[in-house]
Amino acid sequence: MQRLQPPEVLPWTGTSGRLRADEARRVRDVLRWEILAAPAAWKLPSEEQLIRSFSVSRNTVRVALGLLREEGLLERVQGAGTFTRARHTRHRLDLGLDMRTSLHGRPTLEYSVLVAERRPAPEPLRRALQLGPTDDVVLIERVAVLDHVPLLVSTGWFPAHLAAPILDLDLTSELSDLLVSIGLEVRAGEFSVEAVRADSTATNLLGVRGGAPILRFTFQADLVDGTPIELSFLHCRGDRLELVPQLLQLGRQAGG
Repeated sequence: MQRLQPPEVLPWTGTSGRLRADEARRVRDVLRWEILAAPAAWKLPSEEQLIRSFSVSRNTVRVALGLLREEGLLERVQGAGTFTRARHTRHRLDLGLDMRTSLHGRPTLEYSVLVAERRPAPEPLRRALQLGPTDDVVLIERVAVLDHVPLLVSTGWFPAHLAAPILDLDLTSELSDLLVSIGLEVRAGEFSVEAVRADSTATNLLGVRGGAPILRFTFQADLVDGTPIELSFLHCRGDRLELVPQLLQLGRQAGG
């Protein structure tokens, strides 16, 4: 297997030099999360509304919508708007460990920071994280590299009024540890996992072929008092990770 160098760490602030594809991917992830939680045949906000909500260009919104249409999630109805056209069946998979622990403490897992900044919260994130109309979010985007090969890309969104202090910490550490270090006690969250094909953004960041199988995780977490603290999207190489859930208790004994 080809050994790849860890991605270059980009500046932690500002947007200069950021590829439109990266912003489109972030918009796609948030919209996709909202689509899967919405009623069937839900009408998306207009392009103008999405541009204002995400503070991005029209081209970025159109690329994001194009990625969602490629997945078969959207349908454009002439004169009426864009509507959802497919839903996924959800199955619970409980995972409660940070990445290094779940990989049995592999010391070779390293993080490279792509983006770490504070920015205005788009409307879907305000709903997900229970924020006010003028509240900000903290965006942390990283690539995890295992044995010199990219393993996954994680894009995490956090309420800025709670999580902003982590921007001053070493973001190559586990984010769960960093949240604890600033006094935020996180309880178990919820994962959903899907198998999808790698798009152009995944091929560039993970070093896989277009259309290669990847795993997509969506993770939501609350504080112990129920306050939402995180909404994250992870895209992981399908050839580098095996999920091994642990069955803790059976409802009845086998053969009973």
